Amino acid sequence: MPLPSPIALLRNRALRAALAGTGVLAAGVAATEFWPRPARASVTVSFGAAPLPAALGDVADVDAGPGLDPALATAEPVLRRAALILGDASFPGLLAGTGTVDLPPVDPLQAAPDTARVDRARLDAAVAVLRDAVSAEPRPEIHALLVTAAAPRPDTARARADAVARALAIFTSHEHRRRLLRIETALGKRQEAARKRLLEVEEELSRARPEPMPEEILDLKRPDLRPALTRLAEIEARLSLVEAEHRDLASKVNDPNFTFVVDVDQDPAVQACMTEVLRSQARLAELEQRLGPQDAQARAAKADVESWNGQLKIARSAAVSTLSAKERVRAVDRIRTLGEQRDAMKAEFDALDARIGKERQDWEEIVQAQVAAKKGARSPEIAGLTAEAAAQQRAFTRALEARIAVAAALASAGYPDAPASAGDLPAEPPPRDRAWPAAALAAACAATLAWLFPRGRGPRVHGRIRTEHELFRALGIPVLGSTPRAPASELLLFHIDPRHPYAEAYNTVAAQIESYAADHAARTFMIAGPSPGDGRSTLALNLAIALARGGLRVILIDADLRRGRLAEFLGLPNERGVAEAGLDASGQPVLVDVDALLLDTSEPNLRFIPSGPPPANPVALLKGSPFKALLAEVSQKADIILIDTPALLGAVDPLLLTPVADGILFVAAAHGTRREDVVYAKKLLENTHGRFAGGILTMATEEAREIPAEESEARGPGEGR
Repeated sequence: MPLPSPIALLRNRALRAALAGTGVLAAGVAATEFWPRPARASVTVSFGAAPLPAALGDVADVDAGPGLDPALATAEPVLRRAALILGDASFPGLLAGTGTVDLPPVDPLQAAPDTARVDRARLDAAVAVLRDAVSAEPRPEIHALLVTAAAPRPDTARARADAVARALAIFTSHEHRRRLLRIETALGKRQEAARKRLLEVEEELSRARPEPMPEEILDLKRPDLRPALTRLAEIEARLSLVEAEHRDLASKVNDPNFTFVVDVDQDPAVQACMTEVLRSQARLAELEQRLGPQDAQARAAKADVESWNGQLKIARSAAVSTLSAKERVRAVDRIRTLGEQRDAMKAEFDALDARIGKERQDWEEIVQAQVAAKKGARSPEIAGLTAEAAAQQRAFTRALEARIAVAAALASAGYPDAPASAGDLPAEPPPRDRAWPAAALAAACAATLAWLFPRGRGPRVHGRIRTEHELFRALGIPVLGSTPRAPASELLLFHIDPRHPYAEAYNTVAAQIESYAADHAARTFMIAGPSPGDGRSTLALNLAIALARGGLRVILIDADLRRGRLAEFLGLPNERGVAEAGLDASGQPVLVDVDALLLDTSEPNLRFIPSGPPPANPVALLKGSPFKALLAEVSQKADIILIDTPALLGAVDPLLLTPVADGILFVAAAHGTRREDVVYAKKLLENTHGRFAGGILTMATEEAREIPAEESEARGPGEGR
């Protein structure tokens, strides 16, 4: 921020000195002009609880009755009470406690403790003297009366003013209680009428339309048919194979001329014959080579070979019949098994197909009911009834708030024994010609002090942060922007349109974070704030959504190991998370599968790692090597990493994460975070060598972007743009 120029400083000092001197001089002149005369005393009497409660401002037509008439300050009952209070000290003709006059029992002041009986003529004479000496002037801007009494002596005048003021305070309290009781009765009737009409309208609304099902419940009722359809396709494929095999085997078994292909060479008898055939053939070849084919031994060996070949054919025929019969029996058993499998798969297929059809039919009925409910909600009749219900609800609420205020006013409306506020004027003020120099001297002193000691320009440490400018003055780092205070239904960007002003506020902050990341090669950002309730978790989630919608791959990590809430916001499980990156029972580091911890969200580019169950020692976990390894692996899977942390002044966890954060996003809540907490938390982060990316003001109001007038003047017309 540029420093103000010397000319601007001199101009501001001169302006402050002139204003201070003029104000003090005007006050002195006013005091000189309106200084009371000797032997007169004035007492300002507040109406006590006489001003009606502020909650009645919205219920303007309630019959509150007439207010207090200033003429009552000198009315007969009030002056009688004042005369009795004064006694014979101020009125020699009045002897308190004697005589034959009582205050009437219907007198508004009957609750006063000092009722007395005096001579009527003496009391009337005292009242006449008091009436001539006392006057009342209304002060409507402060709901008060200025009672002024005159007497030859200052103490007597003050005593008279005090006595009349005390009597008037009791009288006004009684009158005010009477008005409040009348107001309470009228408000009770109005509240009951609004309640009855509200119940009638709500009953008409319930008959006119069905309530549409909330979208989140509708999403929960949507059936997930993908596993069932996959299983149905698997059963259908297996069933076709089983039926094909069953038909093939059945056709073979039912054909009497079909012979199963068998390997007869595996039969023992065939193998024995084959062995003898080979042996006889080998002997025949040897004899023919040695003795010749015409030799008798060779002819005998040849006959032996032919004999064994005949036996081999017989053995083969017998083996074919035997093995084919066995194969037919096995085929029959296989057909029976395939039939059982086919029947079981058909039953499962039919049951699964029926369940899918039932779920589809139920979902179509729910969707049709939802469409019908929404269509009915847009009808003119429903709109009119809804508007009337809202109006009756507001009327009921206003009447209830007004009744509560009236009850509180009745509880505090007592019968005071003294004026609500007394401002006795001095009996002997200084002459006016002496008061003028004193006023001028006081004005000169005030101007000199305003010139020598202008208001400091350093950051204010005490109080609460209200605007971005105050956050900048407390932090000394750039402020990236502010996010608005939003109702619960629009708190998260999931539930609002991307073009909504609330979403645009987060998009502005996200754009500056992207710029900082590009300029400083930053990837990991830590969300830190000094105190609970400053909106860190909400800001972290919405910034992650805004960055993901901008095309970046974002991973959001909930490092609040004490009371992490991001999984609840996202509607995701919290059984596993950062808490696994610690040590096992033997003290050895745990190797964490990051892919198993990453959870997908409804935003395509946003993934989330929950905090997991609270660990026994969060400090040791955050300082350990498994957690650092987890962050190192996560940094390879995203463009931006946002880490949510607990409050700085409630846990040491954020200070342990500053070495791994490329930038710290410092969060403060408008009208909620104290300046001293911001300064102290920033000091803690600086001591751990934290790198600040900027400050963000959450839950801000319309005044969040205001700049003090002296700052704007000091910059000049062309500076700070």
